[in-house]
Amino acid sequence: MKQLLVILFLGLFFLISCTNNSSQDGAYKMAAEPAPLSYSGEKDLSTSAVRSTDSPTPKSAVVERKRILNAQLEMRVDDVYAAERELINRTRKLGGWIISSSLFWDEVTLVVKIPADKYELFLSDSETLGEIESKSESSDDVTEYYYDLENRIKNKKLLQARFRAYLEKADSMEDILAVERQLSDVTTEIERLEGTFRGLNRDIDYSTVSFQLLPPLTETVSGRIPSFYKTFATLGYKVLSFLYYLLFGVIYLLIFGIPIVLVLGLIYILGWGRIGLIRRFFKKLKN
Repeated sequence: MKQLLVILFLGLFFLISCTNNSSQDGAYKMAAEPAPLSYSGEKDLSTSAVRSTDSPTPKSAVVERKRILNAQLEMRVDDVYAAERELINRTRKLGGWIISSSLFWDEVTLVVKIPADKYELFLSDSETLGEIESKSESSDDVTEYYYDLENRIKNKKLLQARFRAYLEKADSMEDILAVERQLSDVTTEIERLEGTFRGLNRDIDYSTVSFQLLPPLTETVSGRIPSFYKTFATLGYKVLSFLYYLLFGVIYLLIFGIPIVLVLGLIYILGWGRIGLIRRFFKKLKN
């Protein structure tokens, strides 16, 4: 009886060990067997190229920050025209340029571009030209956008090179047309991104400074009696200014007023005057 129990126990142990081995072998085969690759021909060309070129770009330990600097100053100066000329001269000496300059009554608005490395120097020197009424500065950090745009351009150029290589190896006319179409799209996108990148670099390298130049609030009282010449010149300037605006208003009325009057007169003649189309129409309705 004991021998029969031992034999049954050994047989059961052998069956269990065989079952485990077979399951492990099956799992190993499933893990080791590679998944089947699918190929869809020409349509997958751009997808495979993008996957190969969109790998993350390694970042350096120290990243140069990219900032766009802007400033707005409102100043009261003794002479707005002299202050404008001085600001223009200083801008050009520092390697900048004038974006816009406008005059409204006795106020001057000036917008300039200054090299970013000379931004602080230019700003501090400009503040000495008059009394600061208001001042605001802004610094836009575009570091992440800058390097992201740079990497996108690099990846697009790699994709462009791959398409050109595919174009040289293409055999059929269908493949050639398909690759040329995708190559044209990538080239257009590169040109667009490079234009944006150039504009971004220009804004980073050159800061924008806007000036609002205002005349003094009140004239300085010196205690001296104003000269007859200055009083007469001021009065004459005001009279000439009034006549100038009056003449401008008359010309404006002649240009726009006369055609309007003629049109209204023609409508009256046609409707209720000698011709009287509208008048006759209502008269027929009454009858």
